[in-house]
Amino acid sequence: MKKPILFIFLFGLVWANIIPRQAEAILADRIAAVVNSEPILLSEIQERLLPEQKKDPAALLAILNQLIDQNLQIQAARKRGVTVSELEIHQAIEETRVRNGLANEEAFKRSLEKENLTIEKISEEIKTQILLKKLFQREILPDIVIKEEEIKRYYQGHPEMFKIPEKRKITQILFKSPPLAEPADKEVIKKEADFLFKKLLEGESIEQFIDENRESSRNFTLSELGSFKKGELLAALDQVAFSLEPGRWSKPIETESGYHLLKVDQNPSVLRPFEEVSQEIKERLFQERSETAMGEWMAILRKSATIDMPLLKDKAFNNPGNLR
Repeated sequence: MKKPILFIFLFGLVWANIIPRQAEAILADRIAAVVNSEPILLSEIQERLLPEQKKDPAALLAILNQLIDQNLQIQAARKRGVTVSELEIHQAIEETRVRNGLANEEAFKRSLEKENLTIEKISEEIKTQILLKKLFQREILPDIVIKEEEIKRYYQGHPEMFKIPEKRKITQILFKSPPLAEPADKEVIKKEADFLFKKLLEGESIEQFIDENRESSRNFTLSELGSFKKGELLAALDQVAFSLEPGRWSKPIETESGYHLLKVDQNPSVLRPFEEVSQEIKERLFQERSETAMGEWMAILRKSATIDMPLLKDKAFNNPGNLR
């Protein structure tokens, strides 16, 4: 289900980038739709189309429907006496300027000029968004109540959403192999790695092996690599690490770096505590409930409205670039 324009404001998309990208030159005006005797012009649609959407009838229809929903909401606000003051608009413009990282009003104006926009145009857009937010707060918000037991049920019913992925704590023995090592030299290194693996398999500890071979030419490093989630290691190591029985050493694994022997300790996946995610769940449920309520309310507004869309009857509709 598409989200009404009002919803865009509520979840921050407009505030994140209130300065819209200007589409290509707007063609001559004509009436695209009439909503309860109030017209929506083709130019209103075209100025919201990005260049890559210019020839896309689906994009044009989506924006037309958004504008119809917006007009219905504005009309509903008007009937209910919802208004927006100049002070509210000014404060919102200042907030928009700050969020876009613009130091002062002059910088804001220059930014608008680059997009072929004006303070007046942006003020009108912001006024509409504030109006729609107030309408939402009056008509929809009072009926949206998220109870604690609902949040708990969601948490219990969707454990996969709140799992902390399993990690493996890895100890590594590495027999380094020079990048340009001759095959014969690599074979010697492999035999040393195989020999150590055999000793470990027989029950000898790595510490004991190191102590017994201090004077030998065997050259390897022993290190704690830390903890890793699946997919964070080299593919060859990752596959072994997450199939290896905890506490046991792997067979030597060949990579460009040499031969690796791995031992893992398992950190099993666990659920994030309810207290940690309850607010996140509440916001998710609020958004879902709001979308449903808005959709139902908009359906009522549309059903009681008189809406005509002459644009859809135009033969050029399927090729919006030819609309005049």
